[in-house]
Amino acid sequence: MTKGDHEIAVSCGFGSFTEFWATFTDGSDYQAIETYSGPVFSMTYRIYLNHWFAVGITGSTQSFSYKSSNNDGITWGPNTTDKVYNAVLDMKGFHYNSRYRGMPIKTYTLIDIGYRYLTASSSGGYSFSQTVNSQWTPLGISVGDKISGFVEFGIGYKGLICGGLCYKIDKKISAEQLEHEENEKMEEEQEREDEYDEEQEIPRKRRISDW
Repeated sequence: MTKGDHEIAVSCGFGSFTEFWATFTDGSDYQAIETYSGPVFSMTYRIYLNHWFAVGITGSTQSFSYKSSNNDGITWGPNTTDKVYNAVLDMKGFHYNSRYRGMPIKTYTLIDIGYRYLTASSSGGYSFSQTVNSQWTPLGISVGDKISGFVEFGIGYKGLICGGLCYKIDKKISAEQLEHEENEKMEEEQEREDEYDEEQEIPRKRRISDW
């Protein structure tokens, strides 16, 4: 990846922190039972600030339902259905880049933090809550170049394990920009050559003066 490149990723995750928190507790006196949890669907857009670091935004959603029982084990009420929506800032850093049989393999780390909106609906009514949500992914592995597949392991709103596809969009460079960059490279090379010539010229002058 180079500075100015973009990428779009779609993923599906399982075992989110929100799922555990919302479905295993229902207030102080009740516990959730008969729980069904759907996967976390996410879409991410990123732009690369250099070859190893990118920032972006992620939107995700998840649905799950459950019944609740009191401490005596008596089930009460119909299913409660929760829906979670996340909008977070995404930061991605690479720490390994290699190839296997010509196929690019990369490992990376992700840190996400942002906004969570949770709704709960049942026969008892409708409620919602808003809070901060996050994801820490110590290890992500991607295979491929223009289109790559990836799997991530972490904890947070995306889940304990998450996998998907990523599409890279190369930075568009006009003919004028390309010519300008080539001229800059030539100027830098010429400056380095001039500096080298000056470094070689000084010892030669000293030898002549000593002679």
